[in-house]
Amino acid sequence: MVHWLEYDGIRMMPDRAEKQLEELQRYLKENPTAKAEGYWKTTGDMFAKFVRLECNQSYNDLDLDCNSGFDKSLKRHVRKPSNIEYSQKLTQAIYAGLELSNELPHEKGGMQDMNESTSMMQDTANSAPLAENQYVQELFSILNDNGKDSTGLSALLGHVSEMENFVKRAEDKIADMKSQLAEMKEIQNHPVKTALQNAIKALETKVAEVKVAIAELKHNIVEGCKNAVHAFKEKGAAVLNNIAKFFRVKGALNAIDKSAEQCVKQCNKTITEINGFAANYHTAGRAIKNMARIMIGKEPIDTVKENGKLAKAFSAPAKAEKACWLGIRKQVDKMIAALDGMEERQAAKKAERKSERADKPDMLAKITKNKERVEQQKREMPTPERAKVAGLDV
Repeated sequence: MVHWLEYDGIRMMPDRAEKQLEELQRYLKENPTAKAEGYWKTTGDMFAKFVRLECNQSYNDLDLDCNSGFDKSLKRHVRKPSNIEYSQKLTQAIYAGLELSNELPHEKGGMQDMNESTSMMQDTANSAPLAENQYVQELFSILNDNGKDSTGLSALLGHVSEMENFVKRAEDKIADMKSQLAEMKEIQNHPVKTALQNAIKALETKVAEVKVAIAELKHNIVEGCKNAVHAFKEKGAAVLNNIAKFFRVKGALNAIDKSAEQCVKQCNKTITEINGFAANYHTAGRAIKNMARIMIGKEPIDTVKENGKLAKAFSAPAKAEKACWLGIRKQVDKMIAALDGMEERQAAKKAERKSERADKPDMLAKITKNKERVEQQKREMPTPERAKVAGLDV
């Protein structure tokens, strides 16, 4: 029996997605003959994950929490969802930590061959620079050889590279926060520690999602270059007048932007929690000190101490983390603007060519106009001259 399951998604809380994955892994561990394949969504909710589960249990006998509405429950589809692609990386994540991981299929489920586009997406996910891709290089060469503007394509590649840099810096800041949290003895037995740990975990989840979305973005750009190159070879240089149509990347860009927006909100929440805890911590400390001062006959201290070691140590990487996500959002906006600019320039050139054709009379119109002009000149000649032109002896 084959079951199509779904978990996670852009609206899913990270802890619930983790519970769903744990439930699936529990089933695989208890049913070693079952096999699972991971799939990504190619359109729509890019963060949704799909599983092709092959086992010997029917839906009614399936020992797996499906469609119950509980946190760990996966969603079961009655048929294979549309617009999904196999993912070796997601399949590996499903089997991660399981003793039967040596049975993980190295190709598409061990049951089907991986197609070319899936393989290419995995290649681009390995953080290879786009500028080194053969189709990207070939398209640049074609554009330059045919005197076409390649600045738009260069801008797309530059913005993707900047996004990757921001993600790397975000990962570094998360590592800083984890290090600071381990060193903060003041909060080892305080609820704020759990809140900060959850915040770090949520950010790590979002980083992973953004990296997948960027990998898909790179894959789509490579596919666009590949399709443009093939179209040029089949139809000629005319296709270069509208290369923007080959790059269908706005869906991936919107997914990246939404995740980055959620990360900014999480960073704001984390900074607020840090500052709130630090203020309360200092207020409590001041109260204890004032009790001691009163007991020895001194005036209490009313001044509020500025947030100290905890707030500075932990807020700094959280603020830097926020700056990284704001930077990613800015790059998304720039990339969308670059795409719009390519489309606008191509539309303007098309309109210009159309106007030139409208202003330039065709050959038949020229002949007709010249013939009319000659006839008019004949009519305007004096009578003897008209006769000579006509070959008459007057």
